[in-house]
Amino acid sequence: MMSFRSGSIIRRHPLLIPSLALNLFLGAVVGGQLLNHRKEEGPRRPLVAAMLQEAEGRLAPADAARFHAVMERQAPAYMGAAMALSRARAAVNQAILAEPYDPAAVRAAIGTWRADWIGFTGSFTDTLVDALAELSPDGRRRIVSLIAEKRPALHP
Repeated sequence: MMSFRSGSIIRRHPLLIPSLALNLFLGAVVGGQLLNHRKEEGPRRPLVAAMLQEAEGRLAPADAARFHAVMERQAPAYMGAAMALSRARAAVNQAILAEPYDPAAVRAAIGTWRADWIGFTGSFTDTLVDALAELSPDGRRRIVSLIAEKRPALHP
């Protein structure tokens, strides 16, 4: 039987946790894009907030409460990076749409986005690992199921 707490699965699959974090975040990006097309006005939530809400909604109430507590407690560690990533993504879009088109500006904007992506994944991964440690085995299975469900939209 596999034990997530023993670390054996993580030692055998060192990219599992970063992959989980990446897939959860990309799921939020896809979901966020759908949310961004809504007609109502008002402030928009960060994409990571929508992703976390969806993950919590899939969990049993006790697991959802523990997951939420960790993510909320550690939000200062990753939300600043999430906001920087969002601004960088908007800058990439602006650079791509600029007239006249400037390949150097697009490369620079993508370089900034890449650096912000690395910063976000570094801070978010640690928090996600801590939150997953608080979940029951069923809760971890539900998170993996959510990732698998989102994967077809992310990786055709």
